[in-house]
This record gives sequence, structure tokens and C-alpha cells, in this order.
Amino acid sequence: MALRFPDPLPGRLDALEVDRTLAAVEKLLARRHKLVARQVATGTVHLRAARAPSARRYEWQVSADGAKWSSAPSTRQPTTTLTDLPPDVTWFRERAVIGFRGRPWCIVRLEEPNPV
Repeated sequence: MALRFPDPLPGRLDALEVDRTLAAVEKLLARRHKLVARQVATGTVHLRAARAPSARRYEWQVSADGAKWSSAPSTRQPTTTLTDLPPDVTWFRERAVIGFRGRPWCIVRLEEPNPV
């Protein structure tokens, strides 16, 4: 027999439902918001993101482990080329800033660290 507790706030979403809803929205945005990283030379990576309507700027970050991030210069276009990167930097992320709010980060990992 399962115990049932009264809803403390009838008609409101509980924290778990809110988390699930936010995760679903972020997943949908990530599907529509693509980021591509291509190494063009040793220590140089070209990044291209989907254009965001009304974006004021695009913020870029790099990481060696996908946990600690360092900012790269922001741009007004959805592309940038980062140079003089250490060899262990293989994670990149981008977000468009619309108004004063940033969209969710779009993350990509460079699978082939050596240029073809």
C-alpha cells in the first residue's frame, strides 16, 4: 500500500516536474541550436553556430575537461576562429545573447584533435 500525501500547493508544479520541463526545453533548444568545431591547424579551431535572430553577441568558451571553462572573445557573428589553443583543449561552447539574457550553452567536443 502506497502512502499518499496531500499536495501542499494544489495546482502548482512540484520541483521534479519543473526540472523535467526545463530539461525538455533545453533538449529541444539544443536540437535546434547546433555548434560545429573544426580544427584547421594545430592549435587553431574554427567554430560555427546557428544564427540566432536578434542576437546582440555570441559568447564562446573553451575547456580541456568539459568542467572548467575559460572565456574566449565574444563576437557579433555566429562564427569565430580561436588560435594558440593548448593541445588538451577539446571542448567548446557557445551561446547567443539576446537582449540581456543568454540562451542555453551549446557544447561540442572536438573528436579529432589533429588536423586532416
